Amino acid sequence: MACLTLLSGCGDMSGVFKGSSQDLTTFEAGSIPLPSPIDTMLPAKLRVHPFSAIKLLDAKSGYGLDVRVEALDAFGDTTKAFGTFRFELFSFVPGTTDPRGGRLITWQVPLGDVKSNMMHWQKMDRNYRFRLQWSGAEPGAQYVLVVYYSSPYTQRIEVQHQLVAEK
Repeated sequence: MACLTLLSGCGDMSGVFKGSSQDLTTFEAGSIPLPSPIDTMLPAKLRVHPFSAIKLLDAKSGYGLDVRVEALDAFGDTTKAFGTFRFELFSFVPGTTDPRGGRLITWQVPLGDVKSNMMHWQKMDRNYRFRLQWSGAEPGAQYVLVVYYSSPYTQRIEVQHQLVAEK
């Protein structure tokens, strides 16, 4: 508990999370064990928020995915996630047990340092927001998004979510 109190009281976290996001992209998932109970406060599950959509992001960025992801700890509470998020978008195949068709595009977003992590963190909503450009969407078409999270502190986590491109 003393470690948690110490960490939560730090103003500048850059000394706590040394290294760059590049350092965390070459790790093996779960390769750095953490003591209990700290390990229960790390991401254990992902949830793609219902506000996620394939839409016009803005006039400058164009069309793409506006994905909001919640990282949940062992208690089911929202937590921050230091590691790498990978997004894979697939075509949708109806009437099958696995609706993923062919892979259309992949994005990888490293959030291994405080600066990159906070760029995507939404304080009010307590989730991460990723604006992923993609001009290949067909309005009204259905797609399958798979989100992976990897970290040297946890096992790889994934979640699958279906999206319909806005018209």
